[in-house]
Amino acid sequence: MSHSNYNLHSDNVMAKVMNHRNGFQITLPGGYRASFSFGQGSYADNRYAGMGTTPAPAQWESNNFELAVFDPEDEMMDLVAYTDDDGVRHTDTVVGYVPAYYLRTVLLRIAMWGPFETSREENKRRALVLGDACERARKEFGKLETEVVSPCE
Repeated sequence: MSHSNYNLHSDNVMAKVMNHRNGFQITLPGGYRASFSFGQGSYADNRYAGMGTTPAPAQWESNNFELAVFDPEDEMMDLVAYTDDDGVRHTDTVVGYVPAYYLRTVLLRIAMWGPFETSREENKRRALVLGDACERARKEFGKLETEVVSPCE
């Protein structure tokens, strides 16, 4: 994978932007990295774009994205957790089809997380809360897209 880095501030702040083949990542000052993917294979509108006989575009555009979050030790964080009918707990490290308008909220939430050294467990809980909020935003946006509102009403 080829990617480019651009430091937003000085190196000691640890804030930078990196692009990759299907989107981009932002490392925030606390060292947490948010990955926004919306190209081929991502859980986004372009999931199947460029597969088969259709060539992939040179640039991706989407109304939604797939989110993953990495801690400062480069481990993916659980964003989704649920218990199935048999009582088995499952987790997932990505949440998909998050509306594009929610990107700013994602960044603001992660930027508010406490230091990794002292808030590791609390930030794991916050990651699950973030994933839940992303899923709610996706469902709410889906409702807005399917509602038909007459301009005369």
